[in-house]
Amino acid sequence: MLEEFIESDNWEKIYSLKYLMLSDELINPVSLLTLKENRPNLKLFNLYGPVECTIDVTAYECEGNEKNVPLGKVADRCYIYIVNKDNKLVPKGYKGEVLIAGALLGEGYYQSEEEEGDFFTENGVRYFRTGDYGWVDDEGVLYYAGRKDSF
Repeated sequence: MLEEFIESDNWEKIYSLKYLMLSDELINPVSLLTLKENRPNLKLFNLYGPVECTIDVTAYECEGNEKNVPLGKVADRCYIYIVNKDNKLVPKGYKGEVLIAGALLGEGYYQSEEEEGDFFTENGVRYFRTGDYGWVDDEGVLYYAGRKDSF
């Protein structure tokens, strides 16, 4: 949607807009720069999280000059883990599958136990496999690296 809006060149339609929150949409850095140049006071947030986790579990306030727009820092009482194909944690900066745990994780699918294959419990902790790949930097900011089914 952001790309379509920018291509339409209707900046006057958002002159009073103060905040814009995008969720589960990759933000093109060129589009972000264009948006910030045309509406410099607009605060833009990139949010991430699947519906199985009450939608948004990370947030990042965009500055406008990012080369790779992060998904953001994890919400309170929620945890992001990056694991390799053997379900072992990878060090910060390494890519792996994104797992989510914590207070924002849903209980599963309503009246549909057969679809709960992406939820699992290990060592007493309940996780959700997002199917996304990413990495976490030294400040704990999550970056997107693609979908599991596209690798």
